[in-house]
Amino acid sequence: MMSSAAGENDDLIDLDLFESESFQNEESKTKQRKRSNVWTFFEMVPESKNNDGKPRAKCKMCGVTYMAANKYGTGNMKHHIDACPRRSSRDIGQMMLSQGI
Repeated sequence: MMSSAAGENDDLIDLDLFESESFQNEESKTKQRKRSNVWTFFEMVPESKNNDGKPRAKCKMCGVTYMAANKYGTGNMKHHIDACPRRSSRDIGQMMLSQGI
């Protein structure tokens, strides 16, 4: 009888440990700050507008969207900035201002 009571207590302790671990994981999930320079050219698209429900980013200049989950990185967006068809036409004015023309 003593061992069954101890066994019941062990189950309760295990449950308590499980609940405390899941609680800590929820607290540790904080929003990460976007550090890459590509975010000056891209904005996050609300998930309600995505058909697949995955996070996406949209180019502010031409509207092309890319996957934006953490596992995809920002390399594809960096390449797009260099090749964006609308970027070169908008940066001419800034180039003229910086050169004093």
